[in-house]
Amino acid sequence: MLRPASSAVMLAVVALIAAALLIDAGVRAGIADLLLLAPWLLLMVWGAYVASFASHIRVDTSGVSVQNFLRRTWIPWRDVTDVVLRWQLEFVLTDGSKITGMGGPAVGAIARTRGGGRGERDAEVVREFWRRADDLADAPQKSRSWDVPAIVALAVILVWAAIAILVAGSPA
Repeated sequence: MLRPASSAVMLAVVALIAAALLIDAGVRAGIADLLLLAPWLLLMVWGAYVASFASHIRVDTSGVSVQNFLRRTWIPWRDVTDVVLRWQLEFVLTDGSKITGMGGPAVGAIARTRGGGRGERDAEVVREFWRRADDLADAPQKSRSWDVPAIVALAVILVWAAIAILVAGSPA
């Protein structure tokens, strides 16, 4: 799986800050107030997950899975005509369309002027999978889906936040 290393660091930092704030709220105000505060901090962690960590590229011998934020696209190698690294990794398809992998190898301005870097090495790994791929006639067709666990987590957090608003707004 290809994912920028900085995304894991950002998610870990946000999660640690949220955990510290929740522990502080639990110690200072008690469990009831902690439960009222928790959905807002979890929403922050969820947003950091989607913005920095959810997007990725996963390759295997039959095809490539590209997840951009909450949208997943699976492409069999037989539908790929080219793999190009511009600012992000792009998969050019037989129908002329392009799928850009926001969570995969990327080229920054400095690396672009110096001839590559880590992004180019990661892109070459993807190209090798593409070159070596068998023309699997029984491989599934191109498909799109949603990151259902992340969407369910958001729904749970939003329901929890609505309950927290109702509880906090009700007279004691």
